[in-house]
Amino acid sequence: METFELVPSEPASANGHMRNDPDWMLSLMDPSGLPAIIDAVKHLHGCDSVFVESVPIREMHPDGRVVWDGEVQVLDLVGHPKAKRVYAWSYATTGKKRFFMAVLGLGPVVDARTAVQAAIVSDFKKAHN
Repeated sequence: METFELVPSEPASANGHMRNDPDWMLSLMDPSGLPAIIDAVKHLHGCDSVFVESVPIREMHPDGRVVWDGEVQVLDLVGHPKAKRVYAWSYATTGKKRFFMAVLGLGPVVDARTAVQAAIVSDFKKAHN
């Protein structure tokens, strides 16, 4: 699992779109915008990708706390030697920088939820080593 940071030139903002609006899908998109996600995937995994869908994910701790809440962009990979799919998202860091996560659909990662779960476990292990 690889990550990198990018400073988008003009972050996309699509708040306020309604489902009956032709641009409603933009409201589900990562705040960095689809082109930034696709660039991140190319940078991290060395291949092109094609957008499939945006999936809302909320992971809860057994005690009821929200552990992760956001949209995962699902993309098909073009020409990757091992994976056919990648699950990607970003979040704000400092200033206008964003941190990009792109989890390959390999092994136990079979969908957007398991990609988020794998990232949570990886972050936890990094924090406790």
